[in-house]
Amino acid sequence: ALMQREECVMRPGVRDETEKQEVRDLLAACDNDFVPPLSARSSTTQQSWEGAAGGDGVAAYAKTLLEQSVALWKQDGRTVGLLSFRPEYVCEALPGRPTVCYLSTLCVSPACRGQGLARRIYEAVIAWAHEQMPGRPIALRTWSTNAAQLRLMEKLGFTCVLRLPDDRGPGVDTVYYRLP
Repeated sequence: ALMQREECVMRPGVRDETEKQEVRDLLAACDNDFVPPLSARSSTTQQSWEGAAGGDGVAAYAKTLLEQSVALWKQDGRTVGLLSFRPEYVCEALPGRPTVCYLSTLCVSPACRGQGLARRIYEAVIAWAHEQMPGRPIALRTWSTNAAQLRLMEKLGFTCVLRLPDDRGPGVDTVYYRLP
């Protein structure tokens, strides 16, 4: 088999129409991997899950995400993974309200899972953040039943710094991770 060409490109926002559509398609393919689903969210930093309900699929969520910084993982020129992030985000939920590089949404195409892409995308953005904003903490949040994500955070050296019990429903906590 021919080796595919892979690259991770950083964008301050997605402007190219082809990339925008690839991002929308990726979000739609990953919609139900999230708790709550992306289609039930209005933004990447939404605080309350009360009454979260979708009407237009992932369109509202995609609109917010396309304005953010994003790392696009490309295989043979096609976007197969992404990590959106906010380089200077005041994280109200964390003690002291620190300004962090906030990693918001990670999606890997279902067809490309199991290749370690999630880890490589995270590593690329972490390296970028360390280079561009030395000393700035990196933070993200996920949910307590997201086992693959929790294992990856541990491998990457993140520490759980906040747990909001039952925040996303009975038995589903919101958990915040921070590096360092």
